[in-house]
Amino acid sequence: MKESTLDKQLTILAGWTLYLYRDNYYTIFLHWSYIERMIELYKETTLIAPVKVVDLKDEIKTLQRLSSKRLSIYALPYIKGSVDALKYVRMYKRAIKNVVSKTDLFYCRVPDPFCWMPAQMTDKPVIMHFVGDTADATQHNIHFSWLKKNVLLAGYFFEYRRILKSARKSTVYTNGSHLSEKLRKHGIKATSVVSSTITKEDLALEPLRPLSNKPLTIIYVGYLRYAKGIDTLIEVVNRLEKRQFNYQFHIVGDGDMYSILQQLIDDLKLDDHIYLHGHIDNRDILLSLLRSSDLFFFPSLSEGSPRVVIEAMSQGCPVLSTPVGSLPGCFDENEEILFFPFKDAEIATSKILQVGENLEMLTQLRDCAYRKVSERFTMEGFIRTITTYNHEA
Repeated sequence: MKESTLDKQLTILAGWTLYLYRDNYYTIFLHWSYIERMIELYKETTLIAPVKVVDLKDEIKTLQRLSSKRLSIYALPYIKGSVDALKYVRMYKRAIKNVVSKTDLFYCRVPDPFCWMPAQMTDKPVIMHFVGDTADATQHNIHFSWLKKNVLLAGYFFEYRRILKSARKSTVYTNGSHLSEKLRKHGIKATSVVSSTITKEDLALEPLRPLSNKPLTIIYVGYLRYAKGIDTLIEVVNRLEKRQFNYQFHIVGDGDMYSILQQLIDDLKLDDHIYLHGHIDNRDILLSLLRSSDLFFFPSLSEGSPRVVIEAMSQGCPVLSTPVGSLPGCFDENEEILFFPFKDAEIATSKILQVGENLEMLTQLRDCAYRKVSERFTMEGFIRTITTYNHEA
């Protein structure tokens, strides 16, 4: 049973770094958007978060100011990660003790530092929102040695036991079904959700623009690293070149493999085909790029609930992706999304060639995905779900 939250007071425990400049708090757009919508749903909201003091205005020029009078900030020292946070454990405990009397509900992001504390220190209702899997990310990090992986996993073991203990007495949401399935093996009931950053105002205006294959404009947005399937992207580019396919490829993001992509462009003289944009802070520019593209290519190997796919669909850009995270459970293959097997550049290339010859099919797929996202997967619905306590959980 779910109840109204408009007369409740919410406390958020998250590792969202805030930046303090001249008595005002700032944060990145994504976190600002989430916080603002949480504030709308509750009478009052308290945010327990690490704070970094900055002296130069340039350091906050791309950030958003938190200005709501219904939001209180409980500032904790700036941290560089979970290990760094350990020295402030007493301060986190003190923060929870200080806010518990005026809190009706705690919202805790997992695996952020000490996300398990409210459920074990108080008798207040707690929502635990699993947004990632530290153990899985560590095991699959190709840059970590066997020794480093095992040392990190051993250190995380006791923290994870605390998280599981707290989750058993909390309402639990997960970004993606793979996390909820993993928790069920530990006797924890979890509801998977689709993470979204798209507001109703962000949706592309209808009618959506006609798609084109002269050239077919393809786009990728995300980190440039192995786990995101960038090696597959490179192989697809090589295959498209051999087929002399008429395309342009916009690659947005930064990471370990940026220099490899730049070398590919230089070696094959692809300056007129491939455009490396780096990281784009300006959201309007990013959404405009998505709206002007004919296909979103997403070769990732591991995701929870990939927000960027939702963003692409919301801008009228059809998606070709690996069956990663929550996507297969949310979208119908060949009706709302196209899938190709992990690390299979041959099938990915063949599907790009097919859609390039069948824009009518691609347009129908695009329109169906856009309708579903606009009706079911906006940020407003996502935030309302993950901040609502379920007494039957």
